[in-house]
Amino acid sequence: MDIEELFDKISPHIPEKIFPDFINMICWYEEQQDKQKMPTLGFTNIPPPNLRFHVTGRPFLDFFLRSGNTTVCNLEQALEQIEKNFNLFENVLEFGCGCGRLTVWLEKYLKSKNFYGTDIDVEAISWCKNNLKFGTFDVNDALPPLKYQSDMFDLIYSYSVFTHLDEEHQFAWLAELKRITKSNGIVMLTIRGEEDHEKQCWSEGDKAELKEHGFLFRHSNLWSGFFPSWYQTAFHTKEYVMNNFSKYFDVLKYIPKGSKRIGQDIVILRKQ
Repeated sequence: MDIEELFDKISPHIPEKIFPDFINMICWYEEQQDKQKMPTLGFTNIPPPNLRFHVTGRPFLDFFLRSGNTTVCNLEQALEQIEKNFNLFENVLEFGCGCGRLTVWLEKYLKSKNFYGTDIDVEAISWCKNNLKFGTFDVNDALPPLKYQSDMFDLIYSYSVFTHLDEEHQFAWLAELKRITKSNGIVMLTIRGEEDHEKQCWSEGDKAELKEHGFLFRHSNLWSGFFPSWYQTAFHTKEYVMNNFSKYFDVLKYIPKGSKRIGQDIVILRKQ
């Protein structure tokens, strides 16, 4: 059993009180491993383990790179389903860019565009500003507005953000993303859909709430020591997405999991 498998096995059982210390210990170990791996990776800059943990829930370098590459492949293939690709867009925003897990793989498309990234994580944005020179990066607050002008972007993508927002925040951000998207612009979001629901060990009350309301928001010790109460773990049903996201955008596609199995469903929206 390698350290990633061991982490996945024991981390759900670590008491919340000592969970931050546990993560700090794993991050220290991974920093030592990075020194051995970095010369062979082909990347000039990779964010440190603590920032990788912030965006993946795991600090491991191999997982950070592997999951980022897989996600970008899925986003590319999702755009193909609406006869689009990254090269067609001039003004692009990654909402919730973190420390660049996707951005480092998209550089070949984005460095010739007007690319922007925004995130609530001050430390992650600082890393992006210092290391990803082809984009403009900003820190955003918990709620809108963003710093961008209305009708600015023809593509906005956001991976694993709406999977963590409570209802108040997700509706506020849907409205804000609509404001800054151009007419006929595309917004791609991901959610935890029905196949992911089957893996959860929920109470009968949780199952009933998800079935009745289509949305379930729950706190986790994995996030409670690091993120605010409104940013934890959220689950959606397809019906909920179609009924609620369509109040802000046209829903063009709902793609379960993505062809390379990223673990989240992709929702493609268009501003009218």
